[in-house]
Amino acid sequence: MKHKEHSAQFKPQAAMAAISGEKTPAGLSPEYVMHPTMISTRKQELARRAAELFERGAKKAAEGERLKTIGGLYRHIGQLNQLETTMPAILMKPVPTADNLNLPSKTGEPSSKGCGNNPPKGT
Repeated sequence: MKHKEHSAQFKPQAAMAAISGEKTPAGLSPEYVMHPTMISTRKQELARRAAELFERGAKKAAEGERLKTIGGLYRHIGQLNQLETTMPAILMKPVPTADNLNLPSKTGEPSSKGCGNNPPKGT
């Protein structure tokens, strides 16, 4: 036999009836068509989570902080994507060295390869 699934609106009714103490979970069982253990479980859950009902302000602040964090993460992802598309172009450029910049050697002389305007000495 398949068990009956109760709606979210129905479950707290049985729990509140059990909290009121007018009847035991066994006495409420036929009325709500639920096993007494399930009524006791719902009662305990309602008592444990009742404070959440009154923490709306804290939840809104936490939700706002969560959305702010998510927004920051999306911005960071966008920056990484932009970097990923520009990095190959940067990495393909030749790396400047003393040879291709015609910088003076340690002795103060221009490099032996020279540049288009300055032929190397000795030619």
